[in-house]
Amino acid sequence: MKLFKASGSVGQSTLWSLFALLAALSNFAWGAVGYVHEASGDVRVQSGSAAAKPVKPGDTFDPGVTFRTSGNGNAVIKFEDGQLASMQPNTQFRVDQYSFSANNPKAGISAIKLVQGAMRFVTGLIGSTNRDNVRLAAGTATIGIRGSDMTLVVSATGAVEAATVVHGGIVLQTPAGTTNVGAGQFSAAPVGRAPTPVAPIAAAPAAVQAVVNTTAATVLPVNTPVAVQAAANAATAVAAARSAQAASAAATAAAAAAKGAAPAVAAAAAAQAARASATAAAAQATAATAQVQANTQAQAVVATAFQAGATPAAPPAPPAASAAAQVVAAAAVPVATVATVQAAAAAATQVARTAASVAQTASTQATSAASAATTAATQASTAATPAAAQAAAAAAQTAASAAGAQATAATAQVTVAAAATSTTQASVQATAQAAATQATAQAQAATAQVQVATTAATQAATATTAAGAQAAASAAQAAASAAGAQAAATTAQATVATVATTAVTQQTATVIQAAQAAATQAVTQAQAATVQSQTATVASNQAATATTQVAAQAAASAAQAAASAAGAQASAATAQAAVTIAQVTGTTVQMTAIQAAANQAAAQAQTATAQSQTAATAATQAVAAPTTAAAQVAAQTAQTAAQAAQTTEAQATAAATQVTVIVPVVVPVVAPTISTTPILVSAIDTLPATGAGPAPAVTPTVTQPTITPTVTPPPILCGGSPC
Repeated sequence: MKLFKASGSVGQSTLWSLFALLAALSNFAWGAVGYVHEASGDVRVQSGSAAAKPVKPGDTFDPGVTFRTSGNGNAVIKFEDGQLASMQPNTQFRVDQYSFSANNPKAGISAIKLVQGAMRFVTGLIGSTNRDNVRLAAGTATIGIRGSDMTLVVSATGAVEAATVVHGGIVLQTPAGTTNVGAGQFSAAPVGRAPTPVAPIAAAPAAVQAVVNTTAATVLPVNTPVAVQAAANAATAVAAARSAQAASAAATAAAAAAKGAAPAVAAAAAAQAARASATAAAAQATAATAQVQANTQAQAVVATAFQAGATPAAPPAPPAASAAAQVVAAAAVPVATVATVQAAAAAATQVARTAASVAQTASTQATSAASAATTAATQASTAATPAAAQAAAAAAQTAASAAGAQATAATAQVTVAAAATSTTQASVQATAQAAATQATAQAQAATAQVQVATTAATQAATATTAAGAQAAASAAQAAASAAGAQAAATTAQATVATVATTAVTQQTATVIQAAQAAATQAVTQAQAATVQSQTATVASNQAATATTQVAAQAAASAAQAAASAAGAQASAATAQAAVTIAQVTGTTVQMTAIQAAANQAAAQAQTATAQSQTAATAATQAVAAPTTAAAQVAAQTAQTAAQAAQTTEAQATAAATQVTVIVPVVVPVVAPTISTTPILVSAIDTLPATGAGPAPAVTPTVTQPTITPTVTPPPILCGGSPC
């Protein structure tokens, strides 16, 4: 019996009634049948005659619900057997019947309908084990499943604008006729008419291709079975982590804005940002742990289903730049077997465990940094001298940057864990894992500066000379700049890690390579800033132990020059982080101007470093000078170099600002469904009848959108002035 046939029968009706009863009993015994993996914009769900309610990631659902997306709404839902539905804007999708048990996968059933709009649909174990038990309706047509990854577009009148297949096959049927659609092909079904002859996707009307291209670029979860509640918990935790990261970003932006205020005010804002970052890092650690639990329970479901005779489902196609590329990519996907699916599930769990461990460490260190920031803020408010207050404020800013870097590094780990159970290509996942590891290293480097700044703040508070106090304050500021630079490098590397979930970058390896190059340059600038922090510390110690006032002042000038050079390097690192983000998010319209400004910031940073070296050499000469006159000459040289470095830092900051005005330095976190353009489909009703020739070209109404960041980790706290 072919359950997808449009014509009904008493036997078929009785069978589906039995299926409905089994579904109800299954739901009573086992709970929800699926969950919302991702949702953005206005997405609502309605159960029966109840009022519709907003949808959020982690919501679970039962049969009898209808999902609706508005003009800016997107959603990805996943069923217990692994079945996926990725809904585009202005879409209505209904779950009529559903039942699945891993203990008896052959008895699973799924009856769903795309009422209108656009949707990518991927079959799970029900479709691969007993394909006739999947009944998919699309408008006024029915779809027979042959193990498929497809995109469907249905108009408001119920006409099937397009039924396209990436791999597998479908049977598109209306009361007037039937056609088989294979991989790489499309057909349409006008209301009351037979489906149109199949043709290559590349020959589809432009509007259809635009929709298919959008769904082709989507990063989906894998279509293997899940433990619904555990998977829902993970989705909820990831969404909560994003919210916490956004709150951290707001607090850190406020801290950056307060840097020009009185030291006590600036320090208090930095401490608040550090605490928000610690909260965000903890949320990321929780999300990573939830992913471990979801993956572990999913492994058990997969094992049970295969032992009960389930047939592995072909995996969804990986993200691609176009429908044609998607077909090519799909052709390269290996056939799923029990061994490969179980091995992939085990590997994903191990990736998640590692990510959770690293994220937990990041959370612990972010909490420690937040504590240090709070202590420094208290010191700034009670400092006895301006230099001591400035040093304490710099220490608070250092800790805030460290906490922010740790939160960002934890974000990268969560991204990697999520990618391990997605359709992202293995090579891209490897790139993301390497970048996340590098982000963790940069966050560690930022954290190391906290102790440097804390020590300098203590020296500034206990200094016995004005020169010694000012030198210590400069050393604290240099540490703040170094931590800010390392945080910028962390952001750059975490951005590279997002290639695992950012569809645009997967169009070409060249884009990823360009992002990696910019992130590597950010790391280089951060390392240079760290060297300048060390130089400032040496100069501060020279000032504290100098035996003459002239030598102490020369050392203080050297510390100031090093702080300026560190600030310039931090600005250059921030600019490179912005270039990285521009590459990953596809912000290429002004790329020439962005790259030129970033190069200018790097050149200024190099100049400031040379000026710092001049000041450091002069300070050493002043300390060792055999005469007062020689010491004074050296001190003057150090002072001149320090003033020049300060001017150069301002120029580097100005150049970096030109970049960050265009591209804010925030790690992009992109929802799996990326279309924000309403899907307007109405041309199908004017298509010629079957056999009347090819369909006319249609002006595109849906375009491939660029991705904009939706989650903002903490901005970078640079030295001397805001980034």
